[in-house]
Amino acid sequence: MLRKLFGSADHPHHHNHAYEETGQLKLRAAAISIGVNLFLIVVKLAVALTTGSLGLLAEVGHSSMDLAASGFAYWGIKLGSRPPDVHYHYGHEKYENLSSAVQMALLAGICLFIFYEVYRRLAYGFVLQVTNVAIGVMVASIVIDFVTARFLHQQAHTHGSSALEADAYHFTADLWSSIAVMVGLVAAHFGYSVVDPISAAVVGVVMLIAAVRVGGKTTRVLLDAAPDGGVEKEVRAILQAYRPEITFHSLRMRQAGSGIYLDLSLHVPSKMSVIEAHEAAHRLTREIKLKMPQVRDALIHVEPAESHDELDEDHPNYTIE
Repeated sequence: MLRKLFGSADHPHHHNHAYEETGQLKLRAAAISIGVNLFLIVVKLAVALTTGSLGLLAEVGHSSMDLAASGFAYWGIKLGSRPPDVHYHYGHEKYENLSSAVQMALLAGICLFIFYEVYRRLAYGFVLQVTNVAIGVMVASIVIDFVTARFLHQQAHTHGSSALEADAYHFTADLWSSIAVMVGLVAAHFGYSVVDPISAAVVGVVMLIAAVRVGGKTTRVLLDAAPDGGVEKEVRAILQAYRPEITFHSLRMRQAGSGIYLDLSLHVPSKMSVIEAHEAAHRLTREIKLKMPQVRDALIHVEPAESHDELDEDHPNYTIE
C-alpha cells in the first residue's frame, strides 16, 4: 500500500482558472438577483400606493431589503473571490459568510417591521382597496420569485456559495409572502380585509424562521465549526486506504466560504527517511485535494508510528485513529 504513495502520478490540474470562472458565475447570479429585486420594488410600490394594502406595503419593504441583501451578496462574493495575500493568508472567502450573516440580519429586521405594521393596522384600523392590477402584480411576483429562488438555490448548491444561499432564502421568503398577500387580497375582495394583516404576520413568521436557520448555519462557519459529517467521512475514506501501514489522528477541519481547510497528524513507519515521509505526506495532500476540490489546503504533520500513544494534549482525543 505504501507504493501507492510513491508511485508515479499525474499532477492534478491547477484550479486557479476554474476558481476565477466560478467567482464570475456567482457574481453574475448575484447581479441577476439585484436586477430582479429592482423590478419587483418598482412594480409593487406602484400598486401598494394605489391599493393601500399592508401586505403589498410589506412586500415593498421586503423587496427593498432583498435588494440590499443582493447587494451584500455581490459584495461578499466579489471580495471573497480575491486570492490569499499578505494580510489574509487563508484567502477572503469568509466575506461570503459575513455577507450571509448581514443578509439574515436584514431579514430579521424586515420581520420586526412587518409585526409592527400588523399591530398598528389591527389596533387603529385601515382601508384596503383591491384591484385586478394588484392581483395580477402578485401573481407575476409569485412566478418571478419562484424562478429566481430556484435559480439561486441551484447556483448556491453548484458553487457552494453561502452568500447566494442566503440570497435564495430571501427570494423564497418573498415567494411565501407574495402568496400570503394574494390570500389577503382575495379575502378582502370578499369583505374580509382583516385577513391582509394576518397574512402579513404569517409572512413575518416564515421569514424569521428562514433568518434563524440560515443565520445559525453561517454563524457556525464564522466560528470555525467543523463542516458537516459527510466531508469528514470522505477524508477518512481516503486515509483508510493506506492502513495499516499508515495511520493518523487529530483530524481537524474548518470552513471558509465554500472552501475547507484541514490538518492532521500522520503516523509513518520509523524506517522511512525524512525525505520519504515528506513525499508521502505531500502526495497524500495532493490526493485529498484532487478527490475533494472543496479542500483548499491540507496540512499534514508527520510522526513516527511508535509515538502513536504519546499524543500531545492539544490534540483532541475524539479524532484519534
